[in-house]
Amino acid sequence: RIGLYWMMDGDSGDILLSVDDGEPISYRAWDHYCRTFARADSIFIPHELPYGKHTMHLRITDTRAPESKGHAIRIGAFLVS
Repeated sequence: RIGLYWMMDGDSGDILLSVDDGEPISYRAWDHYCRTFARADSIFIPHELPYGKHTMHLRITDTRAPESKGHAIRIGAFLVS
């Protein structure tokens, strides 16, 4: 599996993430808790990958939650298991 450890904050936006040229999946680094505080969180792509070499594409989009103040994406680490 592969994922991200990132910040959820009041100015966070959305990303599109795909692996091995698969269909991009949209993730949002903002939720209703971001109105009052920032915090670290993690996400994982929802499918298992076979052992071996893989390519991940990540794109910061121009979309965001209506209440978000920006499009920031703050990645602390890439997660691999």
